[in-house]
Amino acid sequence: DQNRFSQHGVHVWPYRPHEHLVIVLGSPLQSGSEITLPFGKNRFEIEFSALSYSSAYRNEYLYKLDGIDANWSRISGKNPLAIYSLLPSGRYRFKVKAANNDGVWNNAPIYLDVYVKSDVLNSKMLKVVIVSLIILIPFLITGVLIGRQNRKALRKPQKTEVVIPEIDSENKEKLVALEVLMKSEKLYLDPDLRLSNLANKIDVSSNHLSMLLNDYVGLNFYDYVNYYRVEEVKKRLMDLRYQHQTISSIGGDCGFNSKSAFYRIFKNVTGKTPSQYQKEVEAKVN
Repeated sequence: DQNRFSQHGVHVWPYRPHEHLVIVLGSPLQSGSEITLPFGKNRFEIEFSALSYSSAYRNEYLYKLDGIDANWSRISGKNPLAIYSLLPSGRYRFKVKAANNDGVWNNAPIYLDVYVKSDVLNSKMLKVVIVSLIILIPFLITGVLIGRQNRKALRKPQKTEVVIPEIDSENKEKLVALEVLMKSEKLYLDPDLRLSNLANKIDVSSNHLSMLLNDYVGLNFYDYVNYYRVEEVKKRLMDLRYQHQTISSIGGDCGFNSKSAFYRIFKNVTGKTPSQYQKEVEAKVN
């Protein structure tokens, strides 16, 4: 029967670094049979023979493993053996054709299906899960940290401010005096104006003035002064007496010590660039 592999012709070699184990199939394999190999231990040898013994060494064979070999391999009957190892997981079909010593080939090849089990650690699904976890872990950690901070904030006792009427009245008087000075003396036009300069003007410490601006006005020192500067620029952009000046020079005259700072602060306060603001004012006037 020529549609069989040799009874001892399929050797499976699951191997470790210091030992070898040979498994020999105990019965011939029919064409269309299937063998299953474990992943990582899938070195195997297939030995085959044609039942033409008049001159066995002159027999010839063509074989290939679909999914691995692109072309047929040709060997003689002297050593009719095919060896494969390190196959990726999947299904393969081993085909072989034989010719006798007269060069007569069988019409259709016989075949053996080979199934290599998948490696769980290298499976696509496991890789997807691992990548997903890598992406999600930072978000989970961030969520846990934010939750802890929120719980701490809830447990933290809130400060209760006690406002003494006399002190509150004094503070408001200081702020009124400061506002009068800013408008009358236009202190904001000085690009080198410091918190200590303003504090001395109303006879308070720098720390006290900083507290007044933050608690009563809701602005820090720089935002407070720059507010007056922006208001002055807006007035001059509408004043015909300043038409000969560039917008940048107007900003410099109003206390801004750099063009970039002037444009940035003006837009933060008004939501427009100085040129946009000027064009809108001119359009309304016309």
